[in-house]
Amino acid sequence: MTVLLSVPRGLSAIARLLRGDRPAGTLFAYHRDVVIILWVAVAMTALEGAVVDVILRVVLGPSPWVWIALGLHVYAVVMIVAVYAGMVTRPHSLDSGMLRLRTGLGAEVAVPVVAIDAAQAGRYPSFDRSGWKVDGDGDATLATREANLRLSLAPDTTVRINGRVRPAPRSIHLTVDEPRRLAAAIAEARGGAPSGIPDDAVRPAPAPS
Repeated sequence: MTVLLSVPRGLSAIARLLRGDRPAGTLFAYHRDVVIILWVAVAMTALEGAVVDVILRVVLGPSPWVWIALGLHVYAVVMIVAVYAGMVTRPHSLDSGMLRLRTGLGAEVAVPVVAIDAAQAGRYPSFDRSGWKVDGDGDATLATREANLRLSLAPDTTVRINGRVRPAPRSIHLTVDEPRRLAAAIAEARGGAPSGIPDDAVRPAPAPS
């Protein structure tokens, strides 16, 4: 079922990319460190598909398996492009007192700025690449690689996850290309000073292999 749902989401993301659609508000990208990996994956998958197609045609002749293999490789290429399109067209955004966190074709988490006690840029290796999840301690992760920004949330507040109201976790760990810029924007929206660690202590996490 998840695979079936990912197809229309992926095609929709590609359509948004071609139209140049972006969310409203101040945008914060999170795809910088994975762009090269995604396009290498596209090239390798396309090359593999071409080689497999030739081999199957030689071995099997005009067999349905040739078309099945070709279809699977085309699907793989389209979905890799769709993941890239989702990241580009669904960045994090800050607008009208609401911080909206997103990840590719996955979840959207809306956090009221007034619910954020602190935003700290840094390295959080315990919170690596993951869709939306909350651990037993109440710490949430929404990251495309090692998290580099921690949002500490006030108790007894709520967030919206894909439009549904849920109790806010204790904290949210996320990935963003410019963590200190987002931390400063949150602080400005809250009317306070940015929190975090010095610039020289922040560096992008390595891209996943």
